[in-house]
Amino acid sequence: MHLIRYSLTEADIIAGNDMWRRHQLKPHKLIIFMLVAWAIAGIYFHALFEQPAWLAAISGLAVILAIVLALMWMTKRLSRGKTLQYFREAANSRQEISADWDETHIWLKQEDGYVKMPWSDIKAWTEDETVLTLLRNSPIFYAIPKRALDAQALNNLRICLTKAGVPAARYHPF
Repeated sequence: MHLIRYSLTEADIIAGNDMWRRHQLKPHKLIIFMLVAWAIAGIYFHALFEQPAWLAAISGLAVILAIVLALMWMTKRLSRGKTLQYFREAANSRQEISADWDETHIWLKQEDGYVKMPWSDIKAWTEDETVLTLLRNSPIFYAIPKRALDAQALNNLRICLTKAGVPAARYHPF
């Protein structure tokens, strides 16, 4: 068991939210959507503007790529904004958190709350340079700042997650 204490910052929450959001994105669905939309746009440009098929295909692709990139950018901004809003409004968001774990559970405790979760309740986990994020099946994630973990505790946490069969998250790079 490794007892750690930390308080979350807005940067921790943004990092955790970005990992959660990227994990939720299913690239195969995005690709199917883009292909169907590209075909429809190409047919539309060909029929409406009487463009040659190759030009209609290129025009359709450009429009669809612009729309998809704009939607991804807006989704990221909205997700971050809502998450920060909830974090700022939550009365306990700045309270110190104590975390402890063993091979079967993780415990998270604050002044006004306590949760004991078996590793089986964690869908996946991921990390970046600043946080290790536990992802649930719902739109809930737990960001654990690496600044609260020494090298041994971080390694032990990874080992416990791996032994419990919690997979490393696969996510889209955007």
